[in-house]
Amino acid sequence: MSWLKRVAVLGAVVALTACSSGDDDASESEAPPDETTIAATPTTVERPAGPVADVSEELTGGDGVFIGSSIPGQLEDGYVEREYVAAGTAASYEAAQELTSDGQWTLALGPEAEYRTRMLVRRPENPEDFSGVVLVEWLNVSGGVDADPDYVTNREEIGRQGHAWVGVSAQALGVEGGPVLVTVEGPGTEVAGKGLKAIDAARYGSLAHPGDAFANDIYTQVARALHEGGPPLGDVEPTHVIATGQSQSAAALVTYINGVQPLTHAFDGFFVHSRGRSGLPVVSPGESADMAGSLRGPSSIVRTDTDVPVFVFQTE
Repeated sequence: MSWLKRVAVLGAVVALTACSSGDDDASESEAPPDETTIAATPTTVERPAGPVADVSEELTGGDGVFIGSSIPGQLEDGYVEREYVAAGTAASYEAAQELTSDGQWTLALGPEAEYRTRMLVRRPENPEDFSGVVLVEWLNVSGGVDADPDYVTNREEIGRQGHAWVGVSAQALGVEGGPVLVTVEGPGTEVAGKGLKAIDAARYGSLAHPGDAFANDIYTQVARALHEGGPPLGDVEPTHVIATGQSQSAAALVTYINGVQPLTHAFDGFFVHSRGRSGLPVVSPGESADMAGSLRGPSSIVRTDTDVPVFVFQTE
């Protein structure tokens, strides 16, 4: 990870936590708060009530945690890795009007479906070392398996700051399998397109993903669960829950920011890492998101009237 990327990542997290702290008098202070103070300042975002993922069931057994990562199994000193089922009933979304280039999108709730997907947690073992910041990565499935590119690039910084990281199997391909968009070399390529349930039935066989139409609400419901703290975060309630995603997952975040965040206010900030020209398409139940289509689709900016900060970091 280059020094430039390290500085940008640190700047992104500090900016996201500072801007979402709700401190209107910060500019009048004699000295700016240090990073610890920023991270410990609770957000003041008003969040409407809604369904919360059940994250009480821990995933164990089988061959252990599977993740398509270039550095599988590497944790920072003092960190633990745990895996949970995220379960509930999620709603789909549908476009209530044309998805315009200004990002001012209006989405409406559609049909619902039950889900059981995977939530991977990496956090400080000692709750006193936790910064209060949770980075929630929309796992990338372009290579045919759940992958954690934002964790890979930010791992050292996450450890230095004491942040928690959570990876969400938001899309069906990671769980159920499906077409592979990008052929890459590295761990996980031999099982690309199979899905967690086929890769390790002993561990993941009980999972059931209803399809990409429900991905946004699954992501929302996991965020709501994390806001409550509890065992996955070491029984500590976080101060900031920040969405992250790289490349294909960055396109998913663009769609989320433009159409879902205005309805849910589930996140305190967004780290959009290397997005394409558009967002991930909004699909109907039974359809899969056309990830390649997000590169060819109509151009759209990130809407500019969000109530939380959005940091777009372009490196591809």
